[in-house]
Amino acid sequence: MTCTSCLVQESQIRCLDCLGSPTLCHGCGVKKHRSNPFHKIEAWNGRCFVPSDLNDIGLLIHLGHGVDRCPQSPGDHPCPQEEAPINIDLHYPGTDDEAAWNDEQLEEDVITVIHTTGVYKRRVRWCQCPEASPHHIQLLRMKLYPASVKMPQTAFTFSVLDHFYIDAMECKTSANNFFSKLKRLTSNAFPHTVPVSPLKHCNYLSLSNLTGYQNRYRELLRVSRQWRVLLSKKRFGFGHDRDKTPGPGDLALFCPACPQAGVNLTDGWERDPDQ
Repeated sequence: MTCTSCLVQESQIRCLDCLGSPTLCHGCGVKKHRSNPFHKIEAWNGRCFVPSDLNDIGLLIHLGHGVDRCPQSPGDHPCPQEEAPINIDLHYPGTDDEAAWNDEQLEEDVITVIHTTGVYKRRVRWCQCPEASPHHIQLLRMKLYPASVKMPQTAFTFSVLDHFYIDAMECKTSANNFFSKLKRLTSNAFPHTVPVSPLKHCNYLSLSNLTGYQNRYRELLRVSRQWRVLLSKKRFGFGHDRDKTPGPGDLALFCPACPQAGVNLTDGWERDPDQ
């Protein structure tokens, strides 16, 4: 099969989320998904298409300049060659395989991103400009809500936070059930292989080994609460005024049915013997 984009190279992947599920080569697959880094793909193993991931073909998310590479970056990651093999291992790497934080070289890291379609590991390239914003601000500008401000390693897309908010309001979905659904969307047959599977058999694990088994349920609880507070402040006019803080009742919805003097009570109602 020939790549449907360049019409030159052999197709080695196909995207399940792009319209028509086009078959693409490595280079075109990376290029076309710079703005859609959470699409699900399958890789050709010589006999059939098997589940794969954009991270396996070298996708890199650039921060600070939209989806473009930072001009101050020491060097961009080369696009994978068409003849390079694709990692089609169905087992997801554990958190102990993540790139460790290094204070001397922070231009590229591996973070966990939670989206409406599942949980992903993505390599990000931070902006290296002298006036570059902090890492958590760079993530926010790409609509990725970081779970922490200092050295963020987990981020939630704005879409998944809105999705969880609607699910909780309309379907009464708990955070635990919602995250279990995301694990199923990531790997329906083997949800326990997702790198953020829940803690199990904790009494048999030493404290030093707990890190590799922790999930992002705790982060989802914290971030979802922050998200709801921010939405409330925005809706009541406190979103862009940092000097103004909400007072008592400022974030409460107005109830037209509640008796309120000057609104739906007549003058002198307190002296009415029938009231």
